[in-house]
Amino acid sequence: MTLRQAFDRYFSDHVLAHEKRSAQLMKDDFARYLGTVPAGQKKTHGKERSKSAGTVDWETRKLSSISPADTRRMLLNAKDGTGARTSNRILALLRAIFNKMIDWHLYTGANPCAGIDKFKENSRERFLTGDELPRFFAAIDKIDHVDFKDFILLSLFTGARRANVLGMRWQDINFHAAILTIPTEVSKNGNPLTIPLTDAARTVLVRRMGNAPKMANDPAEKTASPYVFAANSATGYMSPPNKHWKALLADAGIEDLRLHDLRRSLGSWAAMGGTSLPIIGKMLGHKTSQATSVYAHLQTGPVALAMEAATAAMQAQGKVVDRLPPLPPSE
Repeated sequence: MTLRQAFDRYFSDHVLAHEKRSAQLMKDDFARYLGTVPAGQKKTHGKERSKSAGTVDWETRKLSSISPADTRRMLLNAKDGTGARTSNRILALLRAIFNKMIDWHLYTGANPCAGIDKFKENSRERFLTGDELPRFFAAIDKIDHVDFKDFILLSLFTGARRANVLGMRWQDINFHAAILTIPTEVSKNGNPLTIPLTDAARTVLVRRMGNAPKMANDPAEKTASPYVFAANSATGYMSPPNKHWKALLADAGIEDLRLHDLRRSLGSWAAMGGTSLPIIGKMLGHKTSQATSVYAHLQTGPVALAMEAATAAMQAQGKVVDRLPPLPPSE
């Protein structure tokens, strides 16, 4: 059995049979990291998909030909080329495929992933800090490119992923309920995501709706494009504004900030305000608590209040003890 055949069996008899929500993501991972990316496949913003740096195409390799040494070497190359987190995802997928083939008596050899440990992952914790926010908003106010300005504001105010903000559709916005829905087919975790719209986010969207080109002779005055950030592109909406982003950071005097860090900024400021980790996870659409745990160290506000209360209680009690009459000597 080849690795491709093993994956197809694993995918149909385990992933699909048990209705795993991560099915499409797993299929994409196999193509990017262990197999072949079909020609013509494009990402949501229109760029053609390709193999990740340091990964392999083992589709036609027999399971028996994949040794522990091959696996370790491949994982090291993937770590150097793409990162520790990606390498760990490859290890988990390859291990799961072999385990199922062994469990189902379709392969009698050993699992080449046995005994291989995951790499340590360093979670990125960058977000807009208190001293950066005034400079950031001041730089935004000077932007003439309205689409880019609104994209940045909505990314910050909704905490949605870049692809979901760029591909946002009018039909997914309920202005009366103040809710944005990210449909299942474009949600990273495989579940539909409901995002409450703050007043700041709604203000941007209402203005964009009013300025959007309308369909001719339409009594309902529907917009000519289904997308909030409509553009003359292959996808029908705006591409990632990387050049404008670099210019914004230069103007604000901010370094080492990525577009994804806008999403992390919303979670970080919520954590510092005392919001619980489950609520932050719900807010950002995290599927597991592990993804939200990166914000735990920022929840110092409630801890500080508790410490202040405990300190005050000890001090108050200490003063009470000072006012008590001395106890009689013990016999």
